[in-house]
Amino acid sequence: MRRVVLAWLFELGFKKIIRLITLSGRADFEAVFSLRITRSTHHFRILVKPNGSEDLRFGQVVGRKICRRAVGRNYMRRFCREWVRKHLTQLSGLDVVLVHRKIFTHEDRTYLYGELECLTDFSHKCRDSYSSSSARINSA
Repeated sequence: MRRVVLAWLFELGFKKIIRLITLSGRADFEAVFSLRITRSTHHFRILVKPNGSEDLRFGQVVGRKICRRAVGRNYMRRFCREWVRKHLTQLSGLDVVLVHRKIFTHEDRTYLYGELECLTDFSHKCRDSYSSSSARINSA
């Protein structure tokens, strides 16, 4: 009975977005790190790489040195995943790795939204500049 209900909900459009936006495997992370298109703010460092498709792949790095408690690290991950869900259209076609540089809490969220908006604009510009440069190379 439960499977029937879940299958029915998936048909209505309640699909898990998380599966679409995770980088899986060490090689995917290393490919984004090796390209080095990056921007840093007080709390985050973002690394961007165009992936050649319309899908967004997203990964995060939250070290134990940044936040000792797993509860805090998980909150930081959830907060950033929600930001990614809200900006799927702006970040489509990219591999994005978000490296956390400093711990934050619920009280810091208004400041963090500003930082994340700045990083979203940066990644959007990177994708546009990459697509225009590849168009020039292909037309030549």
